[in-house]
Amino acid sequence: MAKQTFKSEECIMCFHPLLEDESYCYCEKCKIHSHLSCLETWNKKYSKYSSETCCHCRQEGHLVKEIIPKINCCGYSFFIKKNN
Repeated sequence: MAKQTFKSEECIMCFHPLLEDESYCYCEKCKIHSHLSCLETWNKKYSKYSSETCCHCRQEGHLVKEIIPKINCCGYSFFIKKNN
């Protein structure tokens, strides 16, 4: 079964689509989306910014992080789907 894209959004950093089972961030100020893993990589590279800073507009305090819980068992990855 193919993974479905989430809201037809793509990550501002890697330009890949956000999939329904991937954790992501959303900036309420500039309206961008990014994978949570891409934001964490950016935070490591630019450690002068806090983990709550948007990688695009550089504003702090506007990020909303959506964590999609996953369970790994027997080589399979299951996720808890959100109901919108």
